[in-house]
Amino acid sequence: VFAMSKQDQNYIYFFPKVSRVEAEEMLGPRTIGTFLFRASSSKMGRIVLSIKQRSTVLHILLQFNPSQGEYIFLSKGKQTPLDKSSYASLRDVYTDLSKKRLVSAGIVNPDHVPSNRKATEAKSSVPPLGEQGKNALQEILGAKRGLQDYKMMLRVFIMDKKITSREIKQLGEYRKDHSISQGIHVEMLAALGVSNVTWEKYVKAGKEREEEEEKEEEEEEETERKKKVNDSPSAWGAKDVLAWMQAVAKKYSIQDKTISKFEGQDVTGEALLELDRPMMMQLGVTMGQANAVFKAIKTLEV
Repeated sequence: VFAMSKQDQNYIYFFPKVSRVEAEEMLGPRTIGTFLFRASSSKMGRIVLSIKQRSTVLHILLQFNPSQGEYIFLSKGKQTPLDKSSYASLRDVYTDLSKKRLVSAGIVNPDHVPSNRKATEAKSSVPPLGEQGKNALQEILGAKRGLQDYKMMLRVFIMDKKITSREIKQLGEYRKDHSISQGIHVEMLAALGVSNVTWEKYVKAGKEREEEEEKEEEEEEETERKKKVNDSPSAWGAKDVLAWMQAVAKKYSIQDKTISKFEGQDVTGEALLELDRPMMMQLGVTMGQANAVFKAIKTLEV
């Protein structure tokens, strides 16, 4: 998912398959302040923090910057008053939410903070909580999330009839943290109309999909590598030179041990074009192999 870290992709409150409508259906009957993270269905590469309010669900857009590995909040495509703050992970955003920093920054409506007193009656920005308020706050922070949330996770994960290894790990961690047994897991699946046989089919389909995605990634990498090879040779780096040699090795009978002689020598594309047979032989390349490489190099000068 995007360029997110594996930690964030496996974060227990991140649901990449949940849409805006589905998030509202899930959070609608929940306690005020209950939240989840999801992938934006309208803006590629964006994350949404959906939070239950009194009568609706608030959706807050976050942007992930892969180069800096951080999240920032957005409002109408621009940074919010939190523009001086960034978050290294979704857990950090969750921590800010739990400490009400988002409230003071004007991002989260004060109604999200459970209290026995109305916000207009509060004498401080963080009013003292009664027992009822503390219990509600615990639920928001996930202390009392249990079977109902696990069932919700299952319902989301089986939507596309594929269960990936990431999702299996996420479910396993949740079961461990909330002491959910295998028996209860099976009962919940049955309540959702999914038998053990069907569940295994979903797991198999998820594994096949992951293998397909892995193959697609390899093909993209190969395409990118070939694209680099077709670029101007004089602009190549040392890695590009090695990639080119591997690509033409079969055509010009260049051996693996010959290519290994160039490893660690920082031979760039510009240096490659200036190589002659004696220079290659100084690297330990045999005369025959030097001739083979030289023939390949000459084709780059055409």
